[in-house]
Amino acid sequence: MDKKSFPTSLFLFVLVILTFQVVAEHFYWYWRIWWFDMPMHFAGGLWVGLSVLWFVFLSGRFKGKIWQNSSSVFAVGISSVLVIAITWELFEYIVQILFPQGTPYDLLDTLSDIFWGFVGGSVASFSFSRKRYLGK
Repeated sequence: MDKKSFPTSLFLFVLVILTFQVVAEHFYWYWRIWWFDMPMHFAGGLWVGLSVLWFVFLSGRFKGKIWQNSSSVFAVGISSVLVIAITWELFEYIVQILFPQGTPYDLLDTLSDIFWGFVGGSVASFSFSRKRYLGK
């Protein structure tokens, strides 16, 4: 299998996410717009899911053995997003403990962040499986 380069669309998508992140931090959108982090976590989950699915199924760089079917797409896409989302939320929790900024830890916000990442990963998995990239 030929190794495929990272898709330009995924590179541009992560640049859009990064741009929104920088602007949102600068203008305090996370504090002024209560729902702003929901689409950001959705977009992050979508990007992570599509990137991992590209790596595992299309890049030619993944050396593991995995079934080429929709169930595998959902298992890989969703589990990778959940692992990264939970790891990120643990990182945020530890940073908040080590460097308190006055905002108390919010379990509901953490669960919401993981949920929206999961939804983004689910959309990525569904979209990827519908594109019929996989050899049957």
